[in-house]
Amino acid sequence: SIYSRVLTDTEIRNMASDICSNEEENLNSIRSLRWEDIILQERSGSVTEITTGCPSPEEIEAGRQAKMLRLIEERLETFESRLQNTEQELARTKTSLLQSDTKLENVTASLTATQEKLKNSEQELAETKSILNQRLNQTENKLLKNSEQELAETKSNLNQRLENVITSLDENVTTSLKTTQKKLKNSEQELAETKSNLNQRLENVITSLTGTQNKLNDTEQELAETKSTLDQRVNQTEKKLHAVSKSLTTTQVELNATRQELA
Repeated sequence: SIYSRVLTDTEIRNMASDICSNEEENLNSIRSLRWEDIILQERSGSVTEITTGCPSPEEIEAGRQAKMLRLIEERLETFESRLQNTEQELARTKTSLLQSDTKLENVTASLTATQEKLKNSEQELAETKSILNQRLNQTENKLLKNSEQELAETKSNLNQRLENVITSLDENVTTSLKTTQKKLKNSEQELAETKSNLNQRLENVITSLTGTQNKLNDTEQELAETKSTLDQRVNQTEKKLHAVSKSLTTTQVELNATRQELA
């Protein structure tokens, strides 16, 4: 067969694993030329067909159907087993429901009796509540009278304590204010002294800087004079060197002439 794309390693491995492999059937969508079509073409010459021993497509299809039938039978057996279990469970559920109905009737009867007891208890509770309200009102009246007296006494005591606290606070605040004023005066004096010292130091630094600037100006003037002197000396030296060079050149010429004469 000829395919429209390159086969993967897995596809080739599956195809080569068994001569009866059905992998080609799985690749029909990409088969450009099938060997089945080639066999059906007109033949020429001596052609001998060799049986591969592989089942025909009909046998393969029959095998598939047999497998499917066995699978369906197995599933049917499973479903029948589940159905039997479900029926048994349904029977148990019905029995449980009957028992629950009986229990429900008993609970209903008990609930009716409990409701009657509850009504009786509510009547007793209402009577008890009325009695307690009366007693509570009496107790509140007594407590209110006693509380008003205690409140008046407590208010008087609190006012007295408040006056004492205010007096004590006034004394403490006055003392603290005087102390703070003294510290403030001392701090102002120290600040004035520090300012005076800083001004004196600043004047000394300015004087020192002025002297240093004057010395720097003098030094710059001396350097300028020294540079001028050195420039003059360098010019004179260059002139002397030029004269010496000329003299050496003349001497060299004369020496050469003397050598020629001697030769």
